Amino acid sequence: RNAKISIDDKDSFTVKNSIENPKKWDAEHPNLYTLRISFYEQDELIWSTTKKIGFREIKVIGNSLLVNGKPVKLRGACRQDVHPTLGRVATPEYELKDVLLAKESNMNYIRTSHYPPSDNFLKLCDEYGLYVEDETAVCFVIDYRIKGYKIASKSQSDPEYTDRYLSQLEEMVDLHRNHPSVIIWSIGNESIYGSNFQKSFDWLRENDNTRPVKFSYPGSTPDSIPPPYQILSMHYPPISGDLNQFDIKTNKFGYEKMPVIFDEWAHVACYNNETIIEDPNIRDFWGQSLDKMWIKTYDADGGLGGAIWGMIDETFMLPKQLDGFRDWWGINDDTVLPYKGTTVGYGEWGIVDVWRRKKPEFWNAKKAYSPIKILATTIKDYEQGTAIDIPIYNRFDHTNLNETIIKYTYNDSTAILDAPDIQPHKKGV
Repeated sequence: RNAKISIDDKDSFTVKNSIENPKKWDAEHPNLYTLRISFYEQDELIWSTTKKIGFREIKVIGNSLLVNGKPVKLRGACRQDVHPTLGRVATPEYELKDVLLAKESNMNYIRTSHYPPSDNFLKLCDEYGLYVEDETAVCFVIDYRIKGYKIASKSQSDPEYTDRYLSQLEEMVDLHRNHPSVIIWSIGNESIYGSNFQKSFDWLRENDNTRPVKFSYPGSTPDSIPPPYQILSMHYPPISGDLNQFDIKTNKFGYEKMPVIFDEWAHVACYNNETIIEDPNIRDFWGQSLDKMWIKTYDADGGLGGAIWGMIDETFMLPKQLDGFRDWWGINDDTVLPYKGTTVGYGEWGIVDVWRRKKPEFWNAKKAYSPIKILATTIKDYEQGTAIDIPIYNRFDHTNLNETIIKYTYNDSTAILDAPDIQPHKKGV
């Protein structure tokens, strides 16, 4: 419906509109509407713009994250901006490649590590359907990192840094708050709690309470205060799912008090250089490990999901004659082998390389993250002429299996089956 309002010299105003039964937005049904805003002066059109918007609701109830009233499970990866020849930069072409690759690999979730993405990237996530954890550019406020991070390693409670924490947080929220794909705010990565993180959390609760907040490392928060987060962030659980990080413990990938997201997990084997050369099967072993972790997390009470580190190889080329090469460009810590020539970066840790070519890990992630899980792949005691019952697990969040198309091939002949009526998160035949 059209909504009109008369404005004067006020700095802000509110437009109320009545939208009846809109189609909801979720990562499996990314329904978008076009919002047109026009400004007239004495019936003359002065200015007009359009935006794509989506209707959806995010809530944390107990230890579940709900999208439009239904619990979701997040299967994804950590993404950074990287271009093979332009370096640390985002381009529309590569942003589209990344979104399409994420969808093809059965991901429904991207963590923007460790800074906010471009507005264009979020528009693509809105359009194609990806949940996003939007992270402010506060990272490694901790004293064990390499010397390049030392300048801010004690900034978490320093009042001189408060404006830096809050100003960039405010910029991120103001720019991105209208994107339906953004479902989680992150106020920092792998840092020790301090008053500036508390002020960041308090500012968010006051200015946008429509999305939950996470912070890592949450276990560094004193027990004497309410937690400045609503989703527990834990990094790199073992295959058992029992992780103790700063005295916060998960149990079999679950947590009782709130949803737990392992928003860094399943690190792609990139530092095991000699092992990878000698035994390429380590890449398939990585995929089997991811599969086991996701199976356990999906069924865990309070287990929200995880994000592979990482999505894209962290490598790019620099000009040969660049001033400062190996002085401030391309400096690595002692645990990382330097690249030859003018290639720099921290690790070939992606499931795709920097050119977005699919690595073996891509296909393993696609298998592990499949939203439809066949629970038996061997049929025994089959009698000719009788039906074959195949148990199946619907691991979608908002999609009944009767919305899908099921094809089977036998003796080079392909046929289509009527998809069964199996609700999300349920098993059937």
